[in-house]
Amino acid sequence: MSSEFKICPDCFYENDANEIYCSNCGADLQKHSDDEFDISVFYNIDDLIDDALLVFEGENYQQSLELIDEYLQLDKDDDYVWVFKSHILNKLGYINDAITCCDIALNIDEMCEIAWISKAYHLNSIEKYSEALSCCKAALLLDSQNEFTNNLMETITHKNDSEVL
Repeated sequence: MSSEFKICPDCFYENDANEIYCSNCGADLQKHSDDEFDISVFYNIDDLIDDALLVFEGENYQQSLELIDEYLQLDKDDDYVWVFKSHILNKLGYINDAITCCDIALNIDEMCEIAWISKAYHLNSIEKYSEALSCCKAALLLDSQNEFTNNLMETITHKNDSEVL
C-alpha cells in the first residue's frame, strides 16, 4: 500500500501508515488487509454530486454529465439529481433529453417544484410556449410566490401572445 495513512475499518479514524494499532480505538490494524484501508472505499456518493457541480461551474459539462450518470447508477430515484442532469444536458444542447430528465424527476415526485420550473425553462427555449406555461402553472400551485417562476411565466406569456398575433 502506498498511501501515507490508513483508515481504521472499525472507527474510520485516519492513522499514520506505519501504525500497528488505531490511535483512536486501539484496533489491531495488522489484522486487516490493505484493501480495507483504501480511501476510495470511503468516497461518499454525495461527493459525486459535489464534484459534478464543481466541474459544471467550471463549464466542463461533459465531465459533469459523466459524474451525474455515475451517481444515478447508484441512486436512480433522486429527483433533484435528474433535474440537475437536465440542466447539464441543456448546456450540451440536448434540450429534448433535458425535458425527459425533468419528466423522470416528476415521475419520482410530481410535487418536485424545481422539476416543473426546469421543464418550463427547457420548453421555453425550444418555443413550446403553451406546454411551458402549463409547467409554470403546476410549479406555481406548489409555490405561488416563486419569483423565478412568476418571471418566467410572464416572459412566456408575452412570447405566446406575440406568437398568436
